Amino acid sequence: MANYFHRQLGYYADAHRDRVNSVMHMIGNPILFVAVVLPLCLLPVSVSGVQTSPAPLLTIPVLVLWTAWDVTIGLAIVVTSIPLLLTATNVYFRQAFRRARLATGSCGRFANIVPTDAA
Repeated sequence: MANYFHRQLGYYADAHRDRVNSVMHMIGNPILFVAVVLPLCLLPVSVSGVQTSPAPLLTIPVLVLWTAWDVTIGLAIVVTSIPLLLTATNVYFRQAFRRARLATGSCGRFANIVPTDAA
């Protein structure tokens, strides 16, 4: 089984030396990261009185693990994942703000102006 694993790892490493594959990873991995993290931002979680989501709670251990395996790659992943986490959180809060505006009836510029009957 170990021989099979090493052979597969060799195939994987060979495939990732291709320039096109590297470019596709630079484009696709951030998109996949945000796609996975964005739904996690929808679940509110309170940790020691601090409101957060499962996204950073599940991401931080993975970042620590990558950094423990290889400091250079781990730190590169940390540096790139922070703006991606912030982007996913920003998308979530913008959508939440829009839903709140729709629920309160303040959809447009003049939506809060309600004619009153002068009696």
